[in-house]
Amino acid sequence: MPVSFFHLYKNIFKMAVDLEAIKAKLALLNKSNQNGGTSESLLKKFLWKPTNGTNRVRILPYIHRRENPFLEVYTNYNIAKYPVVSRVTYGQQCPINDFAERLKSTGVDEDWKLARKVIEPKLRVYVPILVRGREDEGPKFWGFGSQVYQQICQFMADDDYGDITDLANGRDIVINYDKPEGGKPWDVTTTVLPKPAQTPATESQDVVNLIKQMPTMEDLFPMKSFEELENILKAYANQDAESSNSSSDSSGNGEAMTASVGKEASMPKTSVEEATDMFENFLKDI
Repeated sequence: MPVSFFHLYKNIFKMAVDLEAIKAKLALLNKSNQNGGTSESLLKKFLWKPTNGTNRVRILPYIHRRENPFLEVYTNYNIAKYPVVSRVTYGQQCPINDFAERLKSTGVDEDWKLARKVIEPKLRVYVPILVRGREDEGPKFWGFGSQVYQQICQFMADDDYGDITDLANGRDIVINYDKPEGGKPWDVTTTVLPKPAQTPATESQDVVNLIKQMPTMEDLFPMKSFEELENILKAYANQDAESSNSSSDSSGNGEAMTASVGKEASMPKTSVEEATDMFENFLKDI
């Protein structure tokens, strides 16, 4: 799995425990339980993507775990119609990830490529932000890949900048997002730079209240059960078997699935960035 860059620099994020934040988290958990979980509308409301050109935002503390603002979400992009959050995200055993590990251990080059390109979950990182000029909308969550993650961690680790997430004396950041007209998602260039001035995140109590009510990682990216993900993997294997007119055993064991999906020719061609764009654009349209 990708390196967790945050853990290389975690010593800079030490913050005191905020009892009000803990109370806010409890209220959100109670609300989530009453509503029966997370809906797509919650993601639609809170996910943010930079527009082409220059964007200015403020990275906020993640109030439910104040020592680390980054949410590392591992996602399977090619197993189902829409991306599926891996249980690996929450440190739990995941049947899809287990299957990827078994494929990589066969010693067969085709199996290894299938595991890495299709089956294995990919890292996408989310961080709470305030979008300048839209502060009254409250916190949003910006998602990015490992390269942007590393950029941000590198300047957050620089003592000259201090804690840029500090609500009173942090720093805004400028995101230069360059996507050529008609270009593919992987043609995008993203650079991130901190502003030199230290400023408050907001002077509005209303915005502060919205920050305290930001959703949890579990609200935004709920974890499916082991059995649910097993069924998703079986459905993927069976679909692939049918498309290739395979007569392999459909009992769902590891060997049958290896036989039915272990073909590089059947790999989806959608890149992680393209799949992510499709997913986030879908959420904006619903």
